[in-house]
Amino acid sequence: MRKIAFCIGALIFIALMWLVGCEGVFGTKYKVINTINEVLPIVAEAKKEGEVIVFFNIDQTLTRPNSPLLTLKNRTAHKDILRDVKRGLSQCDILLDIAAAVSFPQVLIDQDAPEVIRKIQAQGITCWGYTSFITGAFDDIPSLEDWRSQELVKLGIAFSSISEQGVNFQSTSLHRNFLFKNGIIFTDNKRTIYIGYVIRSFFRYLSSKGKLPKVVVMVDSTLYSLRHLQNSLQYFRPTIHYIGVQYVNGLRDEDPVSDPEAFRELMQRLIIKVLKAQS
Repeated sequence: MRKIAFCIGALIFIALMWLVGCEGVFGTKYKVINTINEVLPIVAEAKKEGEVIVFFNIDQTLTRPNSPLLTLKNRTAHKDILRDVKRGLSQCDILLDIAAAVSFPQVLIDQDAPEVIRKIQAQGITCWGYTSFITGAFDDIPSLEDWRSQELVKLGIAFSSISEQGVNFQSTSLHRNFLFKNGIIFTDNKRTIYIGYVIRSFFRYLSSKGKLPKVVVMVDSTLYSLRHLQNSLQYFRPTIHYIGVQYVNGLRDEDPVSDPEAFRELMQRLIIKVLKAQS
């Protein structure tokens, strides 16, 4: 009985440590910021340790589709409708996100984001992005990766590139290749824990080219993603100092919850676009 009690106590302790938002299980502290500008002193401090790479999650951290119906608040409030309209469709979540992105103009969540990225780059620090977008054609767009990059440039965001043609790298954990192009890693619908696998594989590629940084700063709206990115890098060798930064403003929706039928109608229109793209 004592052994059972000890095991239960140990499991509870680990679970509590995992749920602590400000400090990870492995000692990494997550910074919390309300504006993108607040990442500048964090990067400046990180630079003291050596070469730094700063990663930004593009989706719902830097940009979002310009429609009040597509806020996180609406998706949460109308999750039953969303579940109903996408029933039976494979890869539907990411395809709906892409259909929404190409149907509405992209807007900045924080208007200072382009200038902040330029200020970081002016210090000789590499800034890259990552997105759950798939690559290749969608509807009448021949290359989603090029379209995504061009839309960001229109908003004033240009990430640091290492090859005009892009780089294909392999993930041994996921048994497939991924694309890095125009300073963006396309995780191809790999969210949460899979994002960590993809980025870890990219660091292995960088290591093979002798370009591995000493410090990685990752800016993301969701603490869940930051934890998994950290966990994927904890056993990476040589060691990379990981700094996770949660941009909480990316999760705040000021618009009220929309009419359920208006939300359903929009989702059905986006589903039609998805089905057309798949045909």
